[in-house]
Amino acid sequence: MIAKELDFAREADHLEAIAGNFAGNAEIGFPLVVRELSTPHVLVTSFVDGTKATDFAALEARGVDRAASPWCAPTCRASSSARTSTGWASPPPPSRTC
Repeated sequence: MIAKELDFAREADHLEAIAGNFAGNAEIGFPLVVRELSTPHVLVTSFVDGTKATDFAALEARGVDRAASPWCAPTCRASSSARTSTGWASPPPPSRTC
């Protein structure tokens, strides 16, 4: 299991598959994999600017309705997950975007 988690080429495939599941959803963003710089031992992605799900003032300033967003709702903000065709996806705090 650990070896699979450390296979970053595999992780890149999963990142792209999960991002594809959320294509068209403006509330959820994923970094793009930079394939020409990535290897099985290094995963390079684009930077995605966002707001921490725990930064309530910033979310309010951006007009994010935390109650309506499964990624930012108060009841699941610390350990949100979503069912995807590739399994369960849990955005890692604190870098997840809303």
